[in-house]
Amino acid sequence: MFKFNQHLKGFFEINTLRSLIKGVSDFETQKPKGIKETTFPEIKRLGKRAEFIFEQILNSSKEIKLLGKNIQLIENGKTIGEIDYLLGYKKTTIHLELATKFYLWDETLDSKLVNQWIGPNRKDHLHLKLSRLKDHQFPIIKSPTFLKLGQPQPDKQCLLLKAMLFIPPNTQKLFPENFKNCIAGYWFNLEQFISLNDSEFFVPSKMDWFINPNQNIEWYDKQSILEEIKDYHSRNFSPLVWIKQSDSYKRCFVVWW
Repeated sequence: MFKFNQHLKGFFEINTLRSLIKGVSDFETQKPKGIKETTFPEIKRLGKRAEFIFEQILNSSKEIKLLGKNIQLIENGKTIGEIDYLLGYKKTTIHLELATKFYLWDETLDSKLVNQWIGPNRKDHLHLKLSRLKDHQFPIIKSPTFLKLGQPQPDKQCLLLKAMLFIPPNTQKLFPENFKNCIAGYWFNLEQFISLNDSEFFVPSKMDWFINPNQNIEWYDKQSILEEIKDYHSRNFSPLVWIKQSDSYKRCFVVWW
């Protein structure tokens, strides 16, 4: 339904959640230029689709060289880790980790803000992702297993965490700037969603979550969308819903929990 360049545009427009790990820089995504329309390979995970899009952006750059990707570290026949990317930029070698995440704010989870972000199906946590990066993914370039590969030793480590954050309606909390910049919409329970006065909706497939809702041309009434939402909820999935309001558009999650 949607073309590659619509996914590309949507991915680029997702804001980066910055300043998360001490000693790790935020990677600046270059604006895509001259990328031809293409088709996705057979990919069943949104994270892999993000990697494909990101690599098209890298390939369009005249300044950045892709030295390696998805570099698996194997020790005694067991995979102990994987490095997302090694990049060459001028005279610098960069170790880059890429992630694209959708998190909902639930202040009942903990007193610390970083621990209050959870995936829409309550299976993914921001603080666990950051702990994995900080304690495993970034230190692994110092491991004997990596050094034996003969890859260039990185001079710099970077994180590109594209994030869409969703908050409950009528939230009064003042978020730090790095989190505030990534707030993309609200999350509702089913009762709250039913009470909305909007009349046009669409439930994109997960593989289309990067798309900006203004790219959509197919809209449905609330009753039709409710049936679809209830089907997701019966399987303990919280769908992303696009809402059309005259000439403006919104994103929201409708949670099953």
